[in-house]
Amino acid sequence: MAPIRRSYLPVFTSLMILVMLAILTEQHGTKREGLTLLLRFSARMSFLLFVLWLSLPAVARLSARLPGLLAAEPHLLISFALAHTIHVAVIFYAASQGYFAQITERELLVTGGGGGGAYLMIVLMGLTALRSASRARAILRGVGTIYVWLVFLNSYVSRLREGDSFGGAGIAALFIAAALALAAWRVRRQAPNARTASA
Repeated sequence: MAPIRRSYLPVFTSLMILVMLAILTEQHGTKREGLTLLLRFSARMSFLLFVLWLSLPAVARLSARLPGLLAAEPHLLISFALAHTIHVAVIFYAASQGYFAQITERELLVTGGGGGGAYLMIVLMGLTALRSASRARAILRGVGTIYVWLVFLNSYVSRLREGDSFGGAGIAALFIAAALALAAWRVRRQAPNARTASA
């Protein structure tokens, strides 16, 4: 687990995503179908890293047997932030190709507002991932995580309503990750009380 403790994970995941995007572009081009694949792949990679960031460190805290996963937590967060930045870049590229021409102005404002707010939270959390723990960082992490979780949930609920089978899997993954994170948070909250009682 030593490589994960260093900064290799964000670099590896970002390069992997970029290579896959290049392969998809080479195979499918940049017409509408190709852009759809690029958007879908980059979005799902971002979502996957968000779920991993929420769940793997939580599993480590609950089991107390996987310190490597706990040490990887800030690097998973940075990996997620970089992956989402790549997704946002793909969105802007697709927009420059007229991909969203059929979307109404109201839909664009709602989607852009929600997604833009989520991206701002993700960037701020990524920039502070390696900083020392503080109350301000804890508040940012808590508010940002809930907001991003809700944005993802809204996205996958919408996809499920549209008949996308991946929507149901995404919703299930979000709730499982949230349950693990909440359980780990409760364990951390109870640990100081347990030490105080034993003293």
